[in-house]
Amino acid sequence: MTSLEKQLKKLRTAVSGQLGVERPHVSLLFDKKDAGSLYVENVLQIGLAGLAELRKVDPKFAVEEEDLFDDAAVNVQRALLTKEENALLDEKLERVIIQLSAYLHHLSAKQILEWLIFQFHVQSFNAEALFIAFLPYHSSNIFGRLLSILDLKGLEYDWVKDYANSEAPIPMMKLVVICASRNHSLLTLIHNHIERVREARFFIHNYYNQSIAKFVETKLPHLFTFYASISVHLLAKSDVTDALVSKMLPFLARGLVSDLVSLRLACLIVISQLCINVKLVSSKLDSMIKLILLKMDNYTMKESIDTLVVIYQRQEITSFPLKLKTALKIVRKDEYLHISEYIKSLFSITDMRQFIGAFAQTFIPLLSKCDKEEKLMELCSFCINCLDLTLLNDRISETILSLTLELLSEMNDAGKIPDIFCKHIRALIFRFPNAFATIGSEWKVRDESVYNMLLKACKFEQYEIETFEVVTVEKKKRRRRHSSTKSSTGEEGSQSSPHVSKPALKKKRPEEIKQEQLNSVREPLKITFNGDPVEKLIDTIKAEDWPLAEAGLEKLSTPSYLKNRTASDFEIFLSKMVAIALAEGARLKTAIKNALSQLPVDADFALSLLKPYTESKGSRRNRDICHWSCFKHEDIEKFEIRRLFVLELLLVNRTIQASAKLFYHLYEILKEVMQKADEDNQYLEQLIINFIVCLVKNPRGYKVLVDDLQLGTIVDIVRHTQNHRILRDCLQLLTCAVTVSPKKVLAHLMSVYTFMGDGVLKKDNDLTLSVIEETLNVLFTTVMNEKDQSFHEQLVTTSRLFAASITDIPAHRRDRILHAVARSAGTHYIWVVIAILFERYCLNWPKKPEGRTSAELYEEMSTIMVSEYDVVEQLSCTANLIKYIIKLGGDFSACKSPTASDSEKEKFLSKIFDRTKYSVQKLRHYRFAILGWIARFLESDEFKAKLVAVDDSSYDRLLEIAKTLLLCSVELDDFVTTETLDAEKHNVQGNSNQQTTNNYKYWIAVSSRADIVIEKFQNLLPSNVCGHIVVDVLEQTATTPKLRDRALQFLNAKLLQDGSYICTVKMDHLNSLIAKFNSWLRPVEKEFDVDLCQKAAHTLKLVARSMTSSTDFMLLSETLELTVELLNNRSMHDEAVTGSLLLLAGELMRFQRVKNSILYSNVLTEICTEILFAVLETQTVIGTTGNQQTNLSKDSALCGRRRRTQHSMSGRYVTSSDALLICSLVCLQRILENFAEFIFKHLPSILIIISRLCCICDFIPSMDYSIQQMQSANKFPAAQQRISYICRSLSKMELRIVLDAFDEACKTLTTEPASSFCAAAMGMLFKMFSSINDIKNRQILLKFVVPVCDVYFHGLDVRSNNVKLDKNDVVDNAELMIIDSFLEVVDNLSENEFRTVTKSIYTRLQDALSPKAKIEMRYRSITIFRFLNRFYDSYKNISLPHFGRFFSLLPDIFSRCNSYITDSESLIFYDGEDSAAAANVSVGHLLMVVINFVTNCARHPAFFTSERAKVVLDFLVNELENKDIPEHELRCVPHLAECFYNIINCQNEILMDTINKIMLKTRSRSSKIRYRTLLVLEWLFEHMGDAVAPTLPSVLPFLSELLEDDNRKVEMQCDAVIGVLRKNFGEEITDGYA
Repeated sequence: MTSLEKQLKKLRTAVSGQLGVERPHVSLLFDKKDAGSLYVENVLQIGLAGLAELRKVDPKFAVEEEDLFDDAAVNVQRALLTKEENALLDEKLERVIIQLSAYLHHLSAKQILEWLIFQFHVQSFNAEALFIAFLPYHSSNIFGRLLSILDLKGLEYDWVKDYANSEAPIPMMKLVVICASRNHSLLTLIHNHIERVREARFFIHNYYNQSIAKFVETKLPHLFTFYASISVHLLAKSDVTDALVSKMLPFLARGLVSDLVSLRLACLIVISQLCINVKLVSSKLDSMIKLILLKMDNYTMKESIDTLVVIYQRQEITSFPLKLKTALKIVRKDEYLHISEYIKSLFSITDMRQFIGAFAQTFIPLLSKCDKEEKLMELCSFCINCLDLTLLNDRISETILSLTLELLSEMNDAGKIPDIFCKHIRALIFRFPNAFATIGSEWKVRDESVYNMLLKACKFEQYEIETFEVVTVEKKKRRRRHSSTKSSTGEEGSQSSPHVSKPALKKKRPEEIKQEQLNSVREPLKITFNGDPVEKLIDTIKAEDWPLAEAGLEKLSTPSYLKNRTASDFEIFLSKMVAIALAEGARLKTAIKNALSQLPVDADFALSLLKPYTESKGSRRNRDICHWSCFKHEDIEKFEIRRLFVLELLLVNRTIQASAKLFYHLYEILKEVMQKADEDNQYLEQLIINFIVCLVKNPRGYKVLVDDLQLGTIVDIVRHTQNHRILRDCLQLLTCAVTVSPKKVLAHLMSVYTFMGDGVLKKDNDLTLSVIEETLNVLFTTVMNEKDQSFHEQLVTTSRLFAASITDIPAHRRDRILHAVARSAGTHYIWVVIAILFERYCLNWPKKPEGRTSAELYEEMSTIMVSEYDVVEQLSCTANLIKYIIKLGGDFSACKSPTASDSEKEKFLSKIFDRTKYSVQKLRHYRFAILGWIARFLESDEFKAKLVAVDDSSYDRLLEIAKTLLLCSVELDDFVTTETLDAEKHNVQGNSNQQTTNNYKYWIAVSSRADIVIEKFQNLLPSNVCGHIVVDVLEQTATTPKLRDRALQFLNAKLLQDGSYICTVKMDHLNSLIAKFNSWLRPVEKEFDVDLCQKAAHTLKLVARSMTSSTDFMLLSETLELTVELLNNRSMHDEAVTGSLLLLAGELMRFQRVKNSILYSNVLTEICTEILFAVLETQTVIGTTGNQQTNLSKDSALCGRRRRTQHSMSGRYVTSSDALLICSLVCLQRILENFAEFIFKHLPSILIIISRLCCICDFIPSMDYSIQQMQSANKFPAAQQRISYICRSLSKMELRIVLDAFDEACKTLTTEPASSFCAAAMGMLFKMFSSINDIKNRQILLKFVVPVCDVYFHGLDVRSNNVKLDKNDVVDNAELMIIDSFLEVVDNLSENEFRTVTKSIYTRLQDALSPKAKIEMRYRSITIFRFLNRFYDSYKNISLPHFGRFFSLLPDIFSRCNSYITDSESLIFYDGEDSAAAANVSVGHLLMVVINFVTNCARHPAFFTSERAKVVLDFLVNELENKDIPEHELRCVPHLAECFYNIINCQNEILMDTINKIMLKTRSRSSKIRYRTLLVLEWLFEHMGDAVAPTLPSVLPFLSELLEDDNRKVEMQCDAVIGVLRKNFGEEITDGYA
């Protein structure tokens, strides 16, 4: 390119590029040549078609840009628009481009782009927008194609040119390199594009009712994936620069605050990679961390925390950059984001030390900043939740303890720290004593008051403190924190600490050691308590004789002491002991409690102990009133302590009997406690609930009533308690109450889960939801464990109540409840719960307008429940549901209420869906809904994933359930078929009404769903299981045809579904199957079953199709032998059986491992050819498949089901003629594909058959079968496709083998009686011949060139052999096929090699023109000149050297073909008066091809010299008078006229001579000759234009004469000729003549 060209190219703009002389032809879909021939209307139609298709996917696409696609857009010229108009158009186009970027792989999107490129030149005006919008598709070929047409300007796009020139996609690493370049231009483009997409102005018109974020999220996720991918690759490089980081950080910050979730996630990924590879300064990190924490929501919480963990693992940072206000915002997010739960879950996945250390360094010091108790409690709770003791280690614990002591030091008041935090620190110290010893020793030196403050705040007892002080920590001395120097006191203290220096141990003598060992094994002397403990134990305790008191307590609880005593014997003693335990005996409080818990206690006495002291004035005391004098002086505080102690005592007592009064009082206490909120009352509340639970579980003979339990109070506690333990205990109490009244308990539970109040239950965290699950699990388990007759009734009642309530529960709680119920129901009864769930749906169905949504909800709930089990149990559940559907019967089956004589199971099943209560419509909907759910569940990805994961341990269970499913399939099919038949019968009756029609439609829909379910059952099970059950069924169910047929259908479906199925079936199973099918093929005289034979043939065909070359089965050899035997006796069977056997034989021949395949190849070929010849004799036109399908489509629904069933068991349903034809072709195809070289003696017959079939089926053999198959295989009918495969197999055979076969086939067709069928077949035969691969190989062709030409010469006699055939067009087409085929062979010959061929052709022409030649031979002349003309069309002037010898024969041909100068008997094809008319037609044909031959020669002056022109000129002029030969006018114009034109154009000097000779013919006596001469002149004058001027003086006089001709037609034609002259030379040209 010159310098000037480069400068001009740089200066060229999009506008100037459109103003060139020649419009640039740019196209995305077409090449440059095709694009140049397109009109704007064509491209508009392409764009509108794409727009219509794309709006099927996205109805809102380009709604506001509709004007870009209307008719007015055709007139838009961008080069003529103003700057403002172009800017407005650019905005519209960019909106469309961005919307299109979501659909580039759709053809419709490419069609729209084609319109935008053609009309609006977006490749120039909007090239940058196109490039960046479609850059995410950089690795696709269509992007490479798009690059090649983009007109990108600027140095930043220079790197794109190489890819654009080669139309190649751009690899990812190239993009990474460009992004890492000095100015990061590509990265800037990506950033700007994402920002531009986020702008509302691009979509506000199109998506006015849809947020921008929603559109971008749903349509453009690939954009953010691409950004994340390229950024991660970019940052993974080792040479990341500061400039690159500075370029990325601002965009990442903007991305983190975006409302696009996908963009935020992409930014988090990039930040993680950035922090892994690059060390960032703290200022950058602080702002980034703060943004991540503040913008965290339920979509990005987990990814945000993950990113923070990576940051703290890789960066040198020890705290969070948060102030109190910001920290509180994060804390409050924990309530609905569950941040703390996720942080805890990460401990088991990754290293959390740095993260949790920074967390503690930030949040614990912030406790001192809180000015309100509410904020302090929120912060404390969050810290406790995150700092789970079970996940920490010593190092983190030291950090936490150190920070806690710092906090105390700063606050200087332990009272300000919440108790929950102190309790947590207390538990931390107990769990990590070494860490506390280390930190404590440091703070004892630093500030012992702070250390003591911590001990006091955590409520450590003295003995616990001593325990910690004894702990020895063998670690290096830690550097003191927050102090740069150590005081002398500290140094001394640290040196004198017990774990630094150990005192020396005194060495013991051997005697002392021995004595110590003896003392250690001796039992101490046991103290015995003498006397009655009831009488003496109180005094002993008061005397503080603790060992003796302990012995007395032991004696008090011995069984021998309690044996003969009643509860009343201990009442006074027990009341006094309670008082002593709370006073003098506090040291033995635990021992006293244990001893008293063993004593028998009466319910009234227990009740009295729980009440305050009441002085009894009457003589008769009420036993449930506390009148014990030992409690006389109690105040309220002491009474509450006593009540607490008594409840602890009663809780472990196993003798107390429940009573209504006791229950009532306990609930009264509970209601009282509920009014208070301190921790002591929570403990009391917990004790009471546990005590009630014990009483309900073991009431000691008392029958607990529903009113005793006051379930409303418990539910109130559940809704409002803040204590997890109390919540769990209350729910446990509810589950215990199931034995009393399951219905009421479940009702209360469901009401709780619907409205959860304001307590801890509402938090919906894992703990509360696990409590819910456990409660429901226990509740249903209790029902399931019932073994009496009420079990079924309770199960149905409970399930029905559950179904009525579950939809009212919020969705986020519902799943856990469903899982819990599913686990409790068990594998045997989960189907019952689901069935009742659908019953509830059907009851509410007409009432709710959102029927579809409701159906999906119930289906989703059922799927969640059944997903709790493995795949075997899931299949069992579906099988049970189908059995129940069948058990319910049809719409109008007799139904009755259960009676006493019915079994328990019958009664149980009748309660699930009570037909006596519900209408037929509800039954129908119930049936339809369950079948629909089963079909969708079997299709779900979760189910398929579980099915794939089934291991060998579940094989036996899966095998058993597979048999059950097979039986279910049979039963369901029978049920649906019966009911559909009944509905169809009523529908076709004359008195049918709308109800019967709707009934029929309903059963059609049910049958469709049933078929889907049956199909899923067949297709989903693993192959080895299928093989096993099919073998079992076929062996055991010979007397049950339905089950046998279903097993066959099952097996065939697997064989069709999975080609590798056979490889997974065990060998013994496969051998058993083949042996069984062989027995069905074996004819046994009278017992031969044609139906079984056909089914066996179809299945064995599928088995053989699935075989691999590595398998070897001797049984298939027997199968082939039996098949051949049956085919030899095919007259005994119908066409369907014969077709199935042929297909089986074909598959066995393809499976070449069958040892006797070669042996039977010739036999099978002979059978196939015999059948095909028989079919050809009928000359039935193939192609009835479409009509057949049309007729079948009119059949009833049941006919369609039967047809599909028959197809799955016996093969495709076809008509008789099609069956024999197609099946024979398939078998023949398999033989030719595998054993073609062994059946050479049958090749002539095969070639004749295929040639004829090509004619019948309108199939033309192709030169390249791979291309033909790829392009048209789906369009061909079955017969055409098989013929194509056979032709492909023949084309692969060696030329030496097929040459004689083609010659023989050609001779056979030649010798047959003349017919259009034979002629057409001859053409097809040579089409196949030219497609042989060896003919295209020059080296092979030269070895056989002579016999190949001989074969073609035989074929070229097709016209000679069909002289008497009336249909000349058939012969012409066949002849043209042979000629074209011959020319394809000629393509492989050199010019010298072709001369011998030309010589042979010339000799044949001479023989044909000989006066002694037979009439049939003379017809060769037409064929030869047609060959020469086709040869010229292919090679043009290269062919002329071969035409010289043929030119010399033209005068003889013209003279023998002109009836004007030759008598009729001398005409070339004359054979008597009887055939004169036919001969004249052939003469006309010969004249036409000879004139065309002269026309072709006259195009080349070097060949068509003046001498040669003079040789033929007179004959051509005389041809104007040859009117008696048919089609004279057609020969004159345009053939003869064009010939004259070429002659005059080639030899200008004979112009006058030629025109004069033609003009003389206008004076002929025949008006026809005058008229046709004028036609020739008009054609010549119109095409010659001004060149005719020299002839005008001689021409005009003749025309003047003709104007007065007697024949009106001649006169009008003369006017037409004069009109042409006036048009060319003006009106005055004829002045004086006309």
